[in-house]
Amino acid sequence: MPEILILFLFSCALLRPDREPGTIRVAGFRLIVLFIGWTVLAGIATGQSTITVVLFLRVVLRFYVLFLAIINLEMSDREIKIWIAVLAALLFLQVPVAAVRMIWEGQGEQAVGTYTYGGGGLSTAIPMFMTGYLLVFYTAYRRWLPYLIGIVAFAAFGIIGGKRATFLTVPLAGVFALYVVHSIGSIETGSVRNKIFALVILGLISFTAMKFLPSLNPENRVQGRVDISYAADHAFEYSFGQSQEGATTGRMSTTIRALSLSSETFHKALFGFGPGSMMKSRFGVGMERKQSGRHAWRGVDPRTGIVYGMTGFAWLLLQVGYPGTLLWFTFLFFMFRTFKRAAALQNDPFWQAISLGVACHMMVVLFISGFYNAGLVMGDLGTFLVYFILALGFLHAKNEKAQT
Repeated sequence: MPEILILFLFSCALLRPDREPGTIRVAGFRLIVLFIGWTVLAGIATGQSTITVVLFLRVVLRFYVLFLAIINLEMSDREIKIWIAVLAALLFLQVPVAAVRMIWEGQGEQAVGTYTYGGGGLSTAIPMFMTGYLLVFYTAYRRWLPYLIGIVAFAAFGIIGGKRATFLTVPLAGVFALYVVHSIGSIETGSVRNKIFALVILGLISFTAMKFLPSLNPENRVQGRVDISYAADHAFEYSFGQSQEGATTGRMSTTIRALSLSSETFHKALFGFGPGSMMKSRFGVGMERKQSGRHAWRGVDPRTGIVYGMTGFAWLLLQVGYPGTLLWFTFLFFMFRTFKRAAALQNDPFWQAISLGVACHMMVVLFISGFYNAGLVMGDLGTFLVYFILALGFLHAKNEKAQT
């Protein structure tokens, strides 16, 4: 289990022989403690069992514990760069793997990288993450054409995976990257021609996604006619979808339903249905099991009338209310602000670009958690990537502080 490895690393960090008493570094720890406290209070107020509350906290906080373990280890900047290179290589590997799998599986959620057998929101999240980093490096570090080629490759990864959101999310990640670079105002961001070139690439990605994703063009086929109004109408109908029985099937309709349910009473606004109430568990807590096998949890949740489209915001809101949700998103925003400020203080162009990339990464996390899915709040690989890159960024900041 990954939790065993996390606990082992955390123990190593705490028991390191050269550690001075009381020197554990816990970035964002106060917000997390408040979140834990509110979760426990919500569990008591809604009558949730101890196992339900523990399972909820385990899912949400397991990689934060890994983050704490890593930032309290000793690692030189050279070692951090090696880890960054390894992580980048593993992410770039996903593109050719997805292309090869498409030969056998065809375009769709089975044509993904090495991290799973099929499906999942990472075909949307990974292109957004990598677009942010690559465009930051292109704009703030080195005007190098392979960075833009990499953005195209990861956009292709999303299209191969059949993710309709690619036509919007990849250009949006590019906007996030340009924002964080220009917001600090202390670096040379290249000529207007380079910026226009980058924007043209993002526009072509959106055009290509509409052409090669069947559900986004009127002909409903690969290489169909590009019609922006058709794609926008389809995205709107999909996001606000409901079944004939009134169950929500889209991300925005589900979020609206979650807001409505949470506003029914003051108690629900504060505590939701209780921590763990929306989780899928073999212990009999949360959502009821519908059948056996891969699709065991599909169907309408009778308590909420929700079929599909649970974002991280809605998932938290229904379980820990408005205060718990606000605490979690405040923590994410705190991480974004921390790295944006760190970038403004960096002198080394490489580490400045890394800090800006992490800040952009956190903007993507806020967007996905708020509007797309819950995978970066309670998921596996995507959540691990968030905390791992955060930890590497904090390790460099620790090394820089020690030197000065």
